[in-house]
Amino acid sequence: MPGSSSGKTGSAAVQTAGVSFPVRVNVTDVRWNVITSSSPAVTVTTTDLFDSPDPKNITLVSGTSNFYLTLVTAATTQLTASGSGLNSQTSPVITVVPGAAAKLQLLVPGRRR
Repeated sequence: MPGSSSGKTGSAAVQTAGVSFPVRVNVTDVRWNVITSSSPAVTVTTTDLFDSPDPKNITLVSGTSNFYLTLVTAATTQLTASGSGLNSQTSPVITVVPGAAAKLQLLVPGRRR
């Protein structure tokens, strides 16, 4: 949102573990206007150790890029976008809920979850 303090409106939606969702990365000026003449390389990381794809190295085209991300761990996570010479940006906390029941887990002595 150009002119706003954070460049964004709304809040992060709850995501389901194992289900891909779209992410957009923009390169902007200090007032959050997309710079369409810029195509930097950026890296997007998450706090989910098992996310996919990993790492997410992206080259923006005309100042923007869209990709799909799959978070695997049911927990809370955050995304961070960084690029050379650019200020990093971290998402708000995203809640990831478990997917549908699909299998049983059997633990015997000496094994743990």
